[in-house]
Formats: sequence, structure tokens, C-alpha cells
Amino acid sequence: MASCSNKGSTSSDFAAQPIEVKLAYWDGVVGDEVKIARYRSLLSQLSGIYVDSPQGIYETIYVSQQLLKKDGIKESNLNIMVALNRIFAVKVPNQKIDPIAGAYITLRDQGMSNEQAIASLSALASSATQQ
Repeated sequence: MASCSNKGSTSSDFAAQPIEVKLAYWDGVVGDEVKIARYRSLLSQLSGIYVDSPQGIYETIYVSQQLLKKDGIKESNLNIMVALNRIFAVKVPNQKIDPIAGAYITLRDQGMSNEQAIASLSALASSATQQ
């Protein structure tokens, strides 16, 4: 399995790493295959919910984390992945991840906790899918 370390590696080495390894790396998880497997599992689950490619999901998760960080909210990529995985109870055709991530960021910026933002977006998604 792949693990990422910045010691003696180049940016092309990093770019060649699997997406789940990159997400784990940005969270400070390096070389822990059990934890990296959790990122892999969530990435697979998100790929089943959203129409975006795994690379698109990676970019959205990473940018979301950076935007929250800029606003003083410390949130791991893993927590963001879990949140975006919990919002929809059923698959919604053609659902893209960007608007959902944007709504999550907005709610977190407005002071909601991770759980409150998930609950709010889940309720909205549930009411929208029942129509």
C-alpha cells in the first residue's frame, strides 16, 4: 500500500499518490494503513453518492478544508468526508458535491457545529427528495 512522506519526496511523488493518501496526508495521517483505509472507504462511498470523479471529490474536500481553515474553523478532511456522506439518505440523480460542500461551509461559517450542519442539510435533502 502507498504511504506519503515529505522527507526526500518531490511534488511529482506526491501527485502520484492515491487520492485517499493525499487526503490523509493533509490531515497529518502518514503511513497508517488502517486510517488510510477509512479515507479510501469514504471516498468510495462519496463516489457512489455524487456524480463527481474521485479527483473532483478530492479537490472539493481539500478546498473546503482550506476555506474553513481560513475562517478559523479547524476541520479535518475526514470529518468533511463523513459529513458529506451523511447528508443524503437516498441517491439523488446527478447530484454534484460542490453545492453541498458550499452549503456545509456556509453553515459552519455561520456558527453551526459539524453535527448541526449535517442535520440541517439532511433535513433539507430529505424534504427535497420527498417531493
